[in-house]
Amino acid sequence: MVLAVAMMAAAGPAGAIFIQPPTTGPLAQAAPQAAAYMARAQSTLDEHACDAAEPVCALGIAAFANTAVFTVGHAACDDQACEAQRATLEADYRAKADTIRARVARDDTFVSQEAVGIVEGLRARGDMPSKAQVDALLNRAQTALNMDACPITTPACVEGELTLIWDMDQMVRAFPNCNALAGAEVQACWQALAPRMRAADAYDRRRLRRLMETIGWPSERDWGRRAATGAWLVAQHSGRADPDLQAAVLVAVKAAVDAGKSPAVQYAYLFDRQAVSTGKEQAYGTQGVCDPASKTWVMSKVADPDGLAERRAALGLEPMALYQQQSDRFCRGGKSAED
Repeated sequence: MVLAVAMMAAAGPAGAIFIQPPTTGPLAQAAPQAAAYMARAQSTLDEHACDAAEPVCALGIAAFANTAVFTVGHAACDDQACEAQRATLEADYRAKADTIRARVARDDTFVSQEAVGIVEGLRARGDMPSKAQVDALLNRAQTALNMDACPITTPACVEGELTLIWDMDQMVRAFPNCNALAGAEVQACWQALAPRMRAADAYDRRRLRRLMETIGWPSERDWGRRAATGAWLVAQHSGRADPDLQAAVLVAVKAAVDAGKSPAVQYAYLFDRQAVSTGKEQAYGTQGVCDPASKTWVMSKVADPDGLAERRAALGLEPMALYQQQSDRFCRGGKSAED
């Protein structure tokens, strides 16, 4: 459902990977959250809160159901009784999600029997679309949103829009896989993608500002991991183009983290991105560039390097050695050093 790693790349062989927390929290905390997501999906259908034949509404309904499955399936357990309960809940929610998805699945709703969302569908089929195909998919997503047929006062409409925002952000960065190329082709690939990335990012920023005026900051606890990550990625990619938005979101994310509604790693990455974007040293070592010659990731300057490991651990970030390994793989286009 939600990938553990999301791409955050800039034009050129630069970027970082965002490694999500491995769990959605203890089962005692995750289970009621999952129940709330599933209830939103079911009640939207039963009460006709929005038109399930409308693409954004249908996507939001399916996304809430899938979020319930993901949230309980990735809950943390420390004994066999908990693991058994988690497995039972996951199987129950998966069956319910399958039923809900079948009710709204159509090509024009971005929902299939197997997948929810554009990027998820592409990856499920193993597709590597051409630039023309990506442009067509972006146009479909933006056309659906521009209709404003799904009122953002309805939770499923917000969930659907945030899911499409995640899709649009990732599509323009993941297809084609520039880092899998060699030599000068890497830079040329990113340069060719730059106009499309800037246009998609500008569109996503406008939609996010509109959503935030109505619902505030979409935290993970309130909207689930995929939707919350979609909003966060927009802010992460907005530094040079819209530093005011990035600064405002950094404050909002910090408040959500302090309230226990968003993972602290979101704050760490966004803090570092803003620092690097403004010419300052980062604190948590999340930002760097891909060296096209060695196909390795080079970390940008860090304040107080001796305290880096402690700061990362305090916010739930993985050890730097593991992050370097994952980042090197990103710079090789997803390939291992032996490939």
